[in-house]
Amino acid sequence: MFTGRIGELGAVEQIKGDVLRVRAPKSAGRVRDGGSACVNGVRLTVRPVDDALEAVLSAETRRRSTFDTLAAGDAVNVETPL
Repeated sequence: MFTGRIGELGAVEQIKGDVLRVRAPKSAGRVRDGGSACVNGVRLTVRPVDDALEAVLSAETRRRSTFDTLAAGDAVNVETPL
């Protein structure tokens, strides 16, 4: 369950093909492999990698979100579940 409160401001490290990688050290420390996180209001299944979160984006998620407009260095809102 998500509260709608932004836990931290992350930075897009990479968005290549269907993989999104966001530098978010605080959130990466709270999430397990296969866990959930909201990035810019979109719930994603993520895995922590170092101090970042990595997610595979489906075509439907890309179509219904603004992820295709993101570039490396862009700031994103990150929230972890309760």
